[in-house]
Amino acid sequence: MRHISSTSTYIHLIQTVGLLTAFLLLIINISEQSYWLDEIFSVINSTDFNSFYFALEQSGGNRIFYYLLLWPWIRLFGDHEFVTRLHTVLTCMLAVCLLYSFTAKFFGKKVGLISAGLLTINPFFLAYGKITRNYGLLLLLSVASVFSFLLLMRRKEFKFFILLATVNGLMVLTHPVAVPFILSQAVGVFLFWEWRKVPWIKLSLTFALPALIYLILPVVFGSPDSGQAEWLQPPDMTMVIYTLIEVFGGAFAMLFFAIVVFIVLLVKMISTAPFRYKDETFRVVLFLVVLFWLPILLLVAVSHFIQPAFWDRYLIVVFPVFIVLAGYVLSEIKIAVLTVALMILPIMTLLSADFDQLTYTEDWRGVVELIYDEYQEGDTVGFFVYYGQRPFRYYLNREAAESQQSNTVQKTLALTEFADGAYFLNGGSRQPDHSQDAIRSLGTTYQRVWFVVYAKRIFEDETLAQEAAIHNDLNQYFGPVMDKYDFEQIEVYLYHVEK
Repeated sequence: MRHISSTSTYIHLIQTVGLLTAFLLLIINISEQSYWLDEIFSVINSTDFNSFYFALEQSGGNRIFYYLLLWPWIRLFGDHEFVTRLHTVLTCMLAVCLLYSFTAKFFGKKVGLISAGLLTINPFFLAYGKITRNYGLLLLLSVASVFSFLLLMRRKEFKFFILLATVNGLMVLTHPVAVPFILSQAVGVFLFWEWRKVPWIKLSLTFALPALIYLILPVVFGSPDSGQAEWLQPPDMTMVIYTLIEVFGGAFAMLFFAIVVFIVLLVKMISTAPFRYKDETFRVVLFLVVLFWLPILLLVAVSHFIQPAFWDRYLIVVFPVFIVLAGYVLSEIKIAVLTVALMILPIMTLLSADFDQLTYTEDWRGVVELIYDEYQEGDTVGFFVYYGQRPFRYYLNREAAESQQSNTVQKTLALTEFADGAYFLNGGSRQPDHSQDAIRSLGTTYQRVWFVVYAKRIFEDETLAQEAAIHNDLNQYFGPVMDKYDFEQIEVYLYHVEK
């Protein structure tokens, strides 16, 4: 009894230290960077009803569950970067706890501890676990979905049918990338149940709920017609490999780590399949392998035959599956030196990770502070891509609320539209052609033009040509650039209007 009590205390100590480590790694420098564009949309759509409904119209209801969770949080604690990102951090902490519970229940506490540790130090997890977007929530729901599915496979109880339908429905309300993940689960049913023993009615109703949500949302909110995002292309093999590297941890060392994991799994499963197929652990591992690779193959197929949908952040739904498989393999390797050597790879990857490459840094705070400090009466600001005015306006309003003097700037600084008509928020990098008349007319009203250019990370040749055309017209009508400023992924040009 004393030995059992000592072991239990030791495990609880490891769990506590692991959770504190995860929290510290996620919380460090959490408010150092200003919001980038997508985060701004999350904040605005969670605080303003008109923006909220407009965003749902643009995306066919995408992310509605995340916005509904973020809304009361912001109402209670405010919309500062630390506050809204803390919401994601706490969500990811729940994901770590749930991942441990799931793996401990089906594989044992040793696998649970290793898997939770691998998740905690993975740069992909740490990068998307501290931004004001729905990816942390998607990660949590992905773990909950796998856990619910396996509980249902173990015990065909009605409450687990309800649980799985609810979790998968919330996943679809969080992001449509949940659809290939749920379809892969449906395939996995036949790894656990014989065809004649499948409760078809209950199972059909369970998977019908998320399917109905996915089909009905665009009808309710309007199907988006925003064009293709040019930075998403049908992936070739090189793109698939580099995307998987980002998911594994953002380093080639982790690709080697993942290859070892899947080779060990393959050898183990082939060597034991004739004897262990009826063993639950064997079937769970086989199911997890299918659940990792099949959604990836479906996303690649959709990208080639329907529309591009293959992106590293979309793979966050299968990311925890890989973590569990890696934890299982490390626990099964009997050669201690090899286990330690493999564990060193994720730790080295964490220490050398460049988190700015995994996510985006756009210093909108710096842009607003510059223009505010240098503001002169008769200034105007234009943007490319055009919806850059959303984060700029957000920080300008926040500056006005925090500073007595900036009210004047907020009220008198004009934001210029270089293009005629409306354009979609999620319409990709390709923007409507700018209006030469709109640029020419600026000289009759304003003295100086601030031209803010951002999102070059997603610019294609055609979009770069659009930016160059705006520069050419500004040069033609107002003379050369007076000053240029760089704010990480944002460039600011100052033109003086020549009367």
